[in-house]
Amino acid sequence: MLLVSQVLLAKAGQTILVDEPERHLHRAITIPLLSALIRERSDCTWLISTHELSLPVAFPDSQSLLLRDIKWDGQHPACWSVDIFSAGDAWPEDLYRDILGAQQTIVFVEGKVDGTDHQLYSAIIANKDISIIPKGNNEEVQRATIGLRSVSKLHEIRALGLTDSDGRSVEEIESLRTKGVFVLDAWSLESLYYDQQVLQAVITKQVEVSGGDTEEILNNIQEILLRFFQDPPTRDQMINRYIHRSVQRAFHAKISSANSFSKFKGEQLCIPVERDDAERAYDSLVEQENIQELVRQYPMKNTDALGRVCKAIELSGKQYKNAVVTQIQANQSLRDHLRMRLGGLWQAL
Repeated sequence: MLLVSQVLLAKAGQTILVDEPERHLHRAITIPLLSALIRERSDCTWLISTHELSLPVAFPDSQSLLLRDIKWDGQHPACWSVDIFSAGDAWPEDLYRDILGAQQTIVFVEGKVDGTDHQLYSAIIANKDISIIPKGNNEEVQRATIGLRSVSKLHEIRALGLTDSDGRSVEEIESLRTKGVFVLDAWSLESLYYDQQVLQAVITKQVEVSGGDTEEILNNIQEILLRFFQDPPTRDQMINRYIHRSVQRAFHAKISSANSFSKFKGEQLCIPVERDDAERAYDSLVEQENIQELVRQYPMKNTDALGRVCKAIELSGKQYKNAVVTQIQANQSLRDHLRMRLGGLWQAL
């Protein structure tokens, strides 16, 4: 009521400064109340200071000044780093919010906020000047990265993307790289949980607490994973999912746009299914007992492999994933190793 009365009684042409309204008003009324007051007193100049990301998004006709950083000269401020977004800049709402809440370098990744993917990538990149922003699936990562890079004249943000390999071809990986989207060197992030150095770091720490022999447990896990890949149902599942994704990609490559159909006149759209080649490639890796390459090339997500590994280490799945993040945070050499698996993203950063 004090805020409302002061605004309504202000003289025409005055500047009204509202300092962090989200600290004093319930979220449900902050934006409606300010919107109503600004409409009522459009004859005044308004300055709103806020940490609430939805406020600038709610006032697209206003200019937004984003204060990013401050440089100090001893005890005195020397300069500030700011971005200014002009009224009328055409921003998709979700990207605008991402920019407002981010550092000047953003890496868009797959997954959800505070999901395991987000935590793992944050631990690997481990840089407070880089914002890791989950965007759901691969298509959304590409859309956000390419969209932000295409309007670089409107902002000072450096946007990069990181997505799972999902069996992509070398040509597709290189094409995405030119657009600022990098591809993990494995089918999915889940594969990193089976990385030999990751397993060794977690098991070594576990042995310190519970006892046992690190080398013996590691060898046991390799045997467990080998039996997993040798299992006929697993073999069929892995090969089928690999072929399914290959056919999907080949299909989308042939019909990349509606105009693609102009060249098909009474013809059939043929996608070859190279099952024999896929089976030979899989069986060859199993015969070589090349566990790391099997883990890298095939979709480990939504299988029971991690459960088998965790049982051998005597940890639950959640405990193991937390232990992986902890070891990455504590171990510089492990971080460096995993950074090299980000498809060139780390070098670009």
